[in-house]
Amino acid sequence: MKDPIDNTVEFLKILAHSVRLKIIECLKDTEKTVNDIQNELKKSQSTISQHLKVLFNANILTFRKNGLKSYYKISDPKIHDILLNINQYIADRSQQKIEDITSGNIKDTLY
Repeated sequence: MKDPIDNTVEFLKILAHSVRLKIIECLKDTEKTVNDIQNELKKSQSTISQHLKVLFNANILTFRKNGLKSYYKISDPKIHDILLNINQYIADRSQQKIEDITSGNIKDTLY
């Protein structure tokens, strides 16, 4: 059994790619085909397929077949909460840095 920290590292590595994050955002409220995602993100079919496979293997996405088309969707909407928390943390840190600079505590922001 893997250490929880190792699991976290693996999970964060999966999220640490702009195309995968854009795919997750693209699928936020709906399911889409590879072509839909490809057209929205303006990436090649092979690029989208590679990233869909990574997200599927990580259980972040699921899909269903309808004839020849596969429709992808988010397997658990909590992924959006995770990303929202990360974005909020980044925004808070940026705001704190701005406040430190404007209050004259620039020395603290350099470390």
